Amino acid sequence: MFKKDVWPIIFMGIIVAVFSQAVGQNSLFSYAPVIFKQAGMARDTAFLQSIILSVINFIFTFIAIFTIDKIGRRTLLLYGAMLLCLDAAALALCFYINAPGYYTLIFVLGFIAIYAATLGPVTWVLLSEIFPNRLRGNAM
Repeated sequence: MFKKDVWPIIFMGIIVAVFSQAVGQNSLFSYAPVIFKQAGMARDTAFLQSIILSVINFIFTFIAIFTIDKIGRRTLLLYGAMLLCLDAAALALCFYINAPGYYTLIFVLGFIAIYAATLGPVTWVLLSEIFPNRLRGNAM
């Protein structure tokens, strides 16, 4: 696994996996009630909003499953990264200007939808495909 001819593939796999996890989707799931509370939404709807996040994640994961072979892995990764960056900037702007809570909800749901339709599942498909068969188990 540490031979020079395989190192570029290993390095690319590490970069893709780290980037996929570093975009912040786990923070949105873990801190959704706190985020929505800070955005001015009622505390009693926090559980409902967390359920909505999970349903959006579930639905858009299936969209990724059905489109990954039609659109392509690279395209989904590139557009996903770009859209996640724009969505995160819009979400930050909402907090900066104290926008109404429903804008925050829209951008959080959008972030989860974009991640679930692009980077989330595509990362693991890509990683399983880029490594040679003799290294796949150890590399993953």
